[in-house]
Amino acid sequence: MARPQLSRLALAFAQQTEDLLNRTIASGAVVSATQLGSDVYLVAPGPPLGEAGIEKLTGLVPASIDRSPAKRTESPIWLKIRYQLTLDDEATHLTTNSSMFGWCTHHKSARCPIRVEYERHKSHKPASHIQVDGESSGWAHGLGRLGRDHSPLQKLHLPLGGRRFRPSLEDFIEFLIQEQMVPGKHASWKDGIEEGRQRWESMQTRATVRRNPIDAAKQLRQMGYTVKKTTRLR
Repeated sequence: MARPQLSRLALAFAQQTEDLLNRTIASGAVVSATQLGSDVYLVAPGPPLGEAGIEKLTGLVPASIDRSPAKRTESPIWLKIRYQLTLDDEATHLTTNSSMFGWCTHHKSARCPIRVEYERHKSHKPASHIQVDGESSGWAHGLGRLGRDHSPLQKLHLPLGGRRFRPSLEDFIEFLIQEQMVPGKHASWKDGIEEGRQRWESMQTRATVRRNPIDAAKQLRQMGYTVKKTTRLR
């Protein structure tokens, strides 16, 4: 059985993600939080599923603001979104074990030529990175000058700011809209992006302070604040 704190926070995160999608580039999107074990929740588009049905959860949502569900399923572009969430070491705050959001061109194959990924515990590649399918003559030429065999561009894991300063889903959606890579958007999409981004940045700031309290206190004192350590607050 999951801890009540984790269940509450994961469900709230799923609702925030659902609201973000339906205020920006989707309509009728449903995002659920599905328990994977006592300490982990999967948050992804789709109805809640039991553990036996996890493999059926694609995490895909059509990038369409059409009111017709049938027409939305015909969207040429889909987003793939998956988060694995747990509690931090103090069992108090929500933290991300892994996340992925991608720009998909075919919902049946779930192919995502552009995808932003985060894997908290990986050590052989950047924890936060982007992968892009494509060809680059400059990349092939550079490898040749190094005496290396050709390696596909999509094998690169380009770093994106580490644990604390990685892009958010709001950043990714804004990028897709500004680059005209989604077929439509709601009129007030900027409000949805800004509200979600402020919430994300506040959460990441507080997490950074918790892991670096001495630096945080030093900076606050330099700004004229009085900082005094007392009993620990949660």
